[in-house]
Amino acid sequence: MDNPIHKGTFPPFDHPDKVTFTPRIGYTVESSATVLATQYEAFVKDKTDKGFACEAVARIGTPYYEVSWVPRDDASAVITLWELAGNEMEQSIWLLPKVQLEFLKLSAAEHNTEPVYEQTSFLQRVVNGKVAGDVSVPAWKKDAAGNPDMVPIHTPQEFKDAITFVSLQASNSTNANYLDISVFEGLADSLSRGTESLPVSHYVVRRTRQLSAKTNIMLEVATANFIFTLEQFVALEKPPTDLKFSLPLGFYQRKTPSMTQQRDGTWSVNEEWWHATAYDPFIYSSFKPPPAPPPEPPLET
Repeated sequence: MDNPIHKGTFPPFDHPDKVTFTPRIGYTVESSATVLATQYEAFVKDKTDKGFACEAVARIGTPYYEVSWVPRDDASAVITLWELAGNEMEQSIWLLPKVQLEFLKLSAAEHNTEPVYEQTSFLQRVVNGKVAGDVSVPAWKKDAAGNPDMVPIHTPQEFKDAITFVSLQASNSTNANYLDISVFEGLADSLSRGTESLPVSHYVVRRTRQLSAKTNIMLEVATANFIFTLEQFVALEKPPTDLKFSLPLGFYQRKTPSMTQQRDGTWSVNEEWWHATAYDPFIYSSFKPPPAPPPEPPLET
């Protein structure tokens, strides 16, 4: 009996309901093609060898298969959303840029023969002592008996003289105004009013991905809290071009990512990188790319 659906030079063939090579729930189809039944296995093998996940479905009553394929790597993200937003956080008043600039002056002083960390600690004792109402604070210098020198800070002039004491050391006794006394006066005034921290805004880059239920993407948790330069961040994460050119210069700290399973079996992955203009290298580790593999030896002829 003739097949009422299929007639012509192509004979009828058995076609299973579905042939699944790399089953993925939640995939979106990037590309598809109609392939002859006698050719689809070779077609699918070529795609899988090139790193694609394929699905082949027979077209009933025809000698063809409909083949769909998507890459196995980051494209297994059904949806990827990037965001450049602002983030609020509390910051110590000691970390104000103008305060940090005064401490950086000590590190940059060409003729400073005194330990910078001792000078920094002394300046902190001067400011905190003024707020606490101390009459004097100890310096790191000691007298003949081995007792630390006590520097008076009770009056406004004594407070200024204590700052000048460090300025002259850092500038090799040539500039009494090497440090900005008004910055330390303002810092003491703010601390005496109870202002110990302040809210600051900074950029944060967020990426949200919706992954398939059987994704093979592994979250990178080993680099959480590491500091990336802008160039390293762009090279590794490949943000969209429009976003890439909007990112501010500086450093990006990778936060610990989160991964949450949804009701349909897919996964929601949230990642953040916090922006900073500078960072403390003693506290945070900078990201160091792995060394390039050695070149392969030339083939012998």
